Amino acid sequence: YALLAYVEIDPQHAAIEPLTRWLLSQRQGDRWRTSKDSAAAIYGLIAVATRAGGDLAEVAAATRRVEEQAGDPPELARSFSVQLNQEHTRQLRLDFGNPVASRFDCSFDAGTLSADNRLRFEGDFSAGCPRMEAQAIVRVIEPRAELPAVREGLGLARAWSIDPAAWKEGEEVEVTLIVHTEQDVDFVLVEAPIPAGGRILPDSAAGSFAAFEARFDRALFYLTHLPAGSHTLRFRFACDFPGDYALPPARAELMYNLDIFAASQSARGSIQGSE
Repeated sequence: YALLAYVEIDPQHAAIEPLTRWLLSQRQGDRWRTSKDSAAAIYGLIAVATRAGGDLAEVAAATRRVEEQAGDPPELARSFSVQLNQEHTRQLRLDFGNPVASRFDCSFDAGTLSADNRLRFEGDFSAGCPRMEAQAIVRVIEPRAELPAVREGLGLARAWSIDPAAWKEGEEVEVTLIVHTEQDVDFVLVEAPIPAGGRILPDSAAGSFAAFEARFDRALFYLTHLPAGSHTLRFRFACDFPGDYALPPARAELMYNLDIFAASQSARGSIQGSE
């Protein structure tokens, strides 16, 4: 954005050339750090190349000239190991030029954890290595007959118009989801599984949301903005096939910050045959 400002105010300013070289040196393969960064960088480079009324061919030629001056980009592939408690080792590979060939995460069995756990990273972190950040998340999965509700920055309650123990084949059941937040939040995803013997009615969604998706096993609501307070969403499903079914928790989460989420309590439901 600083580059765009210079081009707009003084297209011949002496700072434009070094800013352009620096911008190209920050490229990671065929992109910059994020899609938003890539869009801004390309916009800035086009502004530089067309400041004197040039066309797209001149844009490409100018970009190649600046790349030659900037020199070869740093090697973007790195392999390293992650060791837990000096005993259990996993291998990772980060290739920013080819993300498909990368292995970004690893996991350890719960039995390898202790009260005080240490992770050690070993690998090639020499000069020219892109900046990398590591995050350790401890999630222990325990088999349970029922899962309790969870609140991590959000709240979520789920209810049915008919008792799940008394559903009948051919009936329609309305599901109510109440999402609660103490502060304004953006880009929230709410998903609610249905019983395997059910079928979501696509035009049944109600409430304030940006988009609704009726999948074969769950309903998804996409919300672009949620003001502080409680918000109600509804949809219906048809009971098609008799049987006893598990009902996993419904879940609400910030799409760009998965640490803020909520889950309802799990349940079981039974669809009784018509005869």
